[in-house]
Amino acid sequence: MFVAGIDENGLGPKLGFFCVTAVLIECDEYNAEIFWKANRGFVADSKDIMSSRNILKGLDIVKHFTGSFAGRSPASANDFLESVSFRPLAAAKSRCPRHCAEMCWEPDFTFPSGQGYSRKPDFGIAGAALRGVYVSYICPREFNRRCAKASKFAVEFSLVEELLEFLCGKFGKGIHYFCGKLGGTAKYEKFFGYLKKFAIKEKSEGKDSFYVLENFGRVEFIRSAEKAHFPVALASVYGKVVREIFIKRLNLFFGSRGRDLPVASGYNDPVTRKFIEKTERLREKLKIPKDCFLRIK
Repeated sequence: MFVAGIDENGLGPKLGFFCVTAVLIECDEYNAEIFWKANRGFVADSKDIMSSRNILKGLDIVKHFTGSFAGRSPASANDFLESVSFRPLAAAKSRCPRHCAEMCWEPDFTFPSGQGYSRKPDFGIAGAALRGVYVSYICPREFNRRCAKASKFAVEFSLVEELLEFLCGKFGKGIHYFCGKLGGTAKYEKFFGYLKKFAIKEKSEGKDSFYVLENFGRVEFIRSAEKAHFPVALASVYGKVVREIFIKRLNLFFGSRGRDLPVASGYNDPVTRKFIEKTERLREKLKIPKDCFLRIK
């Protein structure tokens, strides 16, 4: 059987990319407790093991797991993005205004050698194998354009549906999807787009919600899913690393052109607000459109 963990990273920040990640695992049967046992303390919710200033544990995790499905561990940021991006990097880059592309897509940089954590997972005891990781991400410009037409929640759900459609098309029906709770809502059916084509056989809406869809599979939206289900925790880590790659490039881009700039996390904190203020004149000089840099919602 296939199970997929889906989680989002970066819905609330002022700067940086928004990511939704799907982790697909094939296993004999899914037992959350056995998966956590097989994990051996290696993976946890990204908020518990990483910050914007220290993502080394996250890099160790993605290097280890990417090697298992891509055939080799990524050596650099672009090597990693090519392995997990939902769309080819060239397609994502092509949508950028030419004079803004460097802000998000350069430079490439080598991944550090890592911390050498000794307690690596052993999923043999769970009869499981990681089949792929797929990250769908959109830049501030695309995020702003979508949010001008719909709510942030609707934009978030649309990216989730993109991954659901892709996984169903590539791996077939019957996948069990575990998703982090989206927007605190209990009722997701009214946001269905792609999922409207499948009849609902069973559903429950409340603190946790689920939908069993004919010829598709079971989709669950679970509060604190990254703490309850290993595939969601791993998706959280991948999305966090992807987001931090783009935040690092943003800091490098402006840091090499301006003086005394703070290192921004992108979140709505005092340092990021100062970064936004201190880069305003530089952005005007470089003709960086505001909507390519700053989220409107």
